[in-house]
Amino acid sequence: MANPGNDGFFKAAPRLHTQVADWTNGERLLLVGGDETVAAEITTLYRAANRSLPGMHLLATAAAALEQLAEESFDCILVINAGGELRPRGTDALDFCTAVRAAGSTDAVLVLSLSATDALWKAACEAEAELYVGPALWRSNTLLLLIDRAIQQRAASRQTQRQNWADRQRLDREREECTELILQQRQLLNEAPAEQFGSLEGILPPELPLIYRELLRTYVMTGTSGFASEISKLAQTFALAHLTPRQVLQLHLDQLELLVKGIGQRSARHIVDRANILCLELMLLLCECFESQNARTWWAWRRQPVADLGLSLERRAA
Repeated sequence: MANPGNDGFFKAAPRLHTQVADWTNGERLLLVGGDETVAAEITTLYRAANRSLPGMHLLATAAAALEQLAEESFDCILVINAGGELRPRGTDALDFCTAVRAAGSTDAVLVLSLSATDALWKAACEAEAELYVGPALWRSNTLLLLIDRAIQQRAASRQTQRQNWADRQRLDREREECTELILQQRQLLNEAPAEQFGSLEGILPPELPLIYRELLRTYVMTGTSGFASEISKLAQTFALAHLTPRQVLQLHLDQLELLVKGIGQRSARHIVDRANILCLELMLLLCECFESQNARTWWAWRRQPVADLGLSLERRAA
């Protein structure tokens, strides 16, 4: 066995609080409950595997380890749980695993234990820690594989957390943008003459807004094809009720707002984009219904000469 005092691997320090030299390029390990002898045997495993020596920090107690974790992070925390307690005896590995995550540390944790109770397994699972149970402990030939797996799993977990955070931020931004877009569309309604805009109560059957909401939900969730018949029937119903396009847009925005609030983790931008396609198709069919009825309604301006509308390219250019 290598003698840590002879090979210069450890700095001169108290026996129960030792830190590896700064020149190592391997993993940064925090050894809790072990001593220089344990660290030396772990170092021997790294040398035998022809791997870079780890930077190892030794702490005797769980309390000291938690204080150290508040100041810096490590690639992996090795917890020696000999005889059911950390070395030196008196600290339970179960409580330590729980305290590590409660303190906000996201470092990988590997518990080396001679035996394991259901409570220890439960604590290890809740702390997303690796658990090795066997008589070899730090002398096991699989120790390096367990350390690598613990580090990789925590890296994957952190990446997943970062991705989930980024997704939540993106969804929040999309919802803000969609809310602003709906407000801008509502401004079009505020510019309407009083006779073209008002409450829809008493004009439409009570169940029609719900029917439209369900059609809108199905349309945006499943796709934009296969709904021509339902949209055509809605357009005919709105035309028979003599609804203006602004009133139809009011109904559409009311139901769209309710839909956006209940979409969960779905993309609000995707929902609003498809909803706008539905609204556009509905407006086109509504125009055709009015045209077929030869109604003098909102689109009567279409039959006026262009000159009567006051449009002028020269005036717009000026």
